[in-house]
Amino acid sequence: MRTRYGSSAFDARFAPYAAQFEAFAHSRNLLIEKYYHEAPTWSFCFAHSRGGQAKLDLSIDDVGTVVLQTVWWIDSYREFTRSLRWGERIEVPGDGERFVTMLEQALRTVVSWQPGEWTRVATDYESIWGRYTEAQFRAMTPAWPLPRI
Repeated sequence: MRTRYGSSAFDARFAPYAAQFEAFAHSRNLLIEKYYHEAPTWSFCFAHSRGGQAKLDLSIDDVGTVVLQTVWWIDSYREFTRSLRWGERIEVPGDGERFVTMLEQALRTVVSWQPGEWTRVATDYESIWGRYTEAQFRAMTPAWPLPRI
Protein backbone atom coordinates (compact mmCIF):
# COMPACT_ATOMS: atom_id res chain seq x y z
CA MET A 1 0.00 0.00 0.00
CA ARG A 2 1.25 3.46 -0.92
CA THR A 3 -0.39 6.72 0.06
CA ARG A 4 -0.54 9.98 -1.87
CA TYR A 5 -1.38 13.35 -0.37
CA GLY A 6 -1.06 14.16 3.26
CA SER A 7 -3.10 14.74 6.36
CA SER A 8 -5.82 17.32 6.61
CA ALA A 9 -8.72 18.45 8.73
CA PHE A 10 -10.57 15.34 7.51
CA ASP A 11 -8.29 12.98 9.43
CA ALA A 12 -10.65 13.00 12.42
CA ARG A 13 -13.49 11.61 10.28
CA PHE A 14 -11.39 8.68 9.12
CA ALA A 15 -9.47 8.09 12.37
CA PRO A 16 -11.87 5.48 13.80
CA TYR A 17 -11.51 3.36 10.64
CA ALA A 18 -8.05 4.30 9.34
CA ALA A 19 -6.27 1.16 10.56
CA GLN A 20 -8.92 -1.11 8.97
CA PHE A 21 -8.90 0.83 5.69
CA GLU A 22 -5.10 0.81 5.54
CA ALA A 23 -5.02 -2.93 6.26
CA PHE A 24 -7.55 -3.51 3.47
CA ALA A 25 -5.47 -1.45 1.02
CA HIS A 26 -2.29 -3.28 2.00
CA SER A 27 -3.87 -6.73 1.68
CA ARG A 28 -5.26 -5.89 -1.77
CA ASN A 29 -2.22 -3.93 -3.06
CA LEU A 30 -4.15 -0.68 -3.51
CA LEU A 31 -2.84 2.88 -3.45
CA ILE A 32 -4.66 5.16 -1.02
CA GLU A 33 -5.11 8.70 -2.27
CA LYS A 34 -6.37 10.85 0.61
CA TYR A 35 -8.36 14.06 0.25
CA TYR A 36 -7.80 14.60 -3.47
CA HIS A 37 -8.99 18.10 -4.42
CA GLU A 38 -9.53 18.74 -0.70
CA ALA A 39 -12.50 16.36 -0.54
CA PRO A 40 -13.30 14.22 2.53
CA THR A 41 -12.50 11.08 0.53
CA TRP A 42 -10.05 8.22 0.58
CA SER A 43 -9.63 6.71 -2.87
CA PHE A 44 -8.43 3.12 -3.16
CA CYS A 45 -6.69 3.26 -6.56
CA PHE A 46 -5.52 0.48 -8.86
CA ALA A 47 -4.78 -0.47 -12.43
CA HIS A 48 -7.64 -2.44 -13.94
CA SER A 49 -6.56 -5.78 -15.40
CA ARG A 50 -8.48 -5.02 -18.62
CA GLY A 51 -6.76 -1.66 -19.05
CA GLY A 52 -7.10 1.78 -17.64
CA GLN A 53 -7.48 2.76 -14.04
CA ALA A 54 -10.08 2.29 -11.36
CA LYS A 55 -10.82 3.40 -7.84
CA LEU A 56 -13.14 2.98 -4.94
CA ASP A 57 -13.95 6.39 -3.45
CA LEU A 58 -15.00 6.30 0.19
CA SER A 59 -16.28 9.62 1.56
CA ILE A 60 -17.36 10.61 5.05
CA ASP A 61 -19.38 13.80 5.32
CA ASP A 62 -19.50 16.17 8.29
CA VAL A 63 -22.32 14.22 9.97
CA GLY A 64 -20.56 10.87 9.54
CA THR A 65 -22.46 9.51 6.54
CA VAL A 66 -20.23 7.09 4.62
CA VAL A 67 -20.65 6.95 0.82
CA LEU A 68 -18.96 4.61 -1.63
CA GLN A 69 -18.62 5.41 -5.34
CA THR A 70 -16.71 3.21 -7.79
CA VAL A 71 -15.36 4.05 -11.22
CA TRP A 72 -13.22 2.52 -13.96
CA TRP A 73 -11.95 4.39 -17.00
CA ILE A 74 -9.83 3.87 -20.08
CA ASP A 75 -8.36 6.81 -21.96
CA SER A 76 -7.98 6.74 -25.74
CA TYR A 77 -5.40 9.33 -26.70
CA ARG A 78 -5.94 8.70 -30.41
CA GLU A 79 -9.68 9.39 -30.14
CA PHE A 80 -9.36 11.88 -27.27
CA THR A 81 -12.03 10.04 -25.26
CA ARG A 82 -12.39 8.64 -21.78
CA SER A 83 -14.67 5.61 -21.46
CA LEU A 84 -16.11 5.37 -17.95
CA ARG A 85 -18.03 2.80 -15.97
CA TRP A 86 -19.57 4.13 -12.77
CA GLY A 87 -20.92 1.89 -10.06
CA GLU A 88 -23.97 2.62 -8.00
CA ARG A 89 -23.46 5.29 -5.31
CA ILE A 90 -23.99 3.57 -1.97
CA GLU A 91 -24.59 5.12 1.46
CA VAL A 92 -23.51 2.74 4.18
CA PRO A 93 -24.58 2.81 7.80
CA GLY A 94 -22.51 0.77 10.18
CA ASP A 95 -18.99 0.47 11.43
CA GLY A 96 -15.46 -0.02 10.15
CA GLU A 97 -15.83 -3.76 9.71
CA ARG A 98 -18.96 -3.32 7.62
CA PHE A 99 -17.18 -0.69 5.52
CA VAL A 100 -14.31 -3.06 4.80
CA THR A 101 -16.77 -5.79 3.73
CA MET A 102 -18.38 -3.25 1.42
CA LEU A 103 -14.96 -2.32 -0.03
CA GLU A 104 -14.14 -6.00 -0.62
CA GLN A 105 -17.42 -6.50 -2.50
CA ALA A 106 -16.92 -3.31 -4.51
CA LEU A 107 -13.39 -4.33 -5.52
CA ARG A 108 -14.60 -7.72 -6.78
CA THR A 109 -17.39 -6.01 -8.72
CA VAL A 110 -15.15 -3.42 -10.39
CA VAL A 111 -12.54 -5.97 -11.49
CA SER A 112 -15.34 -8.06 -13.06
CA TRP A 113 -16.47 -5.22 -15.34
CA GLN A 114 -15.83 -5.69 -19.05
CA PRO A 115 -14.79 -3.21 -21.76
CA GLY A 116 -17.82 -1.90 -23.64
CA GLU A 117 -20.05 -1.85 -20.54
CA TRP A 118 -19.51 1.89 -20.26
CA THR A 119 -21.79 4.28 -18.42
CA ARG A 120 -20.45 7.16 -20.49
CA VAL A 121 -17.86 7.93 -23.13
CA ALA A 122 -16.58 11.46 -22.54
CA THR A 123 -15.30 13.36 -25.57
CA ASP A 124 -13.69 16.72 -26.31
CA TYR A 125 -10.37 16.03 -24.61
CA GLU A 126 -8.41 17.04 -27.72
CA SER A 127 -7.93 20.64 -26.60
CA ILE A 128 -6.30 19.43 -23.36
CA TRP A 129 -4.58 16.15 -24.26
CA GLY A 130 -3.57 17.40 -27.70
CA ARG A 131 -1.05 19.74 -26.09
CA TYR A 132 1.12 16.68 -25.49
CA THR A 133 2.47 13.81 -27.52
CA GLU A 134 0.97 10.43 -26.74
CA ALA A 135 4.19 9.45 -24.94
CA GLN A 136 4.05 12.59 -22.79
CA PHE A 137 0.38 11.97 -22.06
CA ARG A 138 1.06 8.35 -21.00
CA ALA A 139 3.96 9.50 -18.81
CA MET A 140 1.55 11.75 -16.88
CA THR A 141 -0.77 8.83 -16.09
CA PRO A 142 -0.16 7.57 -12.55
CA ALA A 143 1.31 4.07 -12.33
CA TRP A 144 -1.19 2.43 -10.01
CA PRO A 145 -0.67 -1.17 -8.86
CA LEU A 146 -2.63 -4.20 -9.96
CA PRO A 147 -4.86 -5.35 -7.11
CA ARG A 148 -4.65 -8.67 -5.31
CA ILE A 149 -8.06 -10.27 -5.34
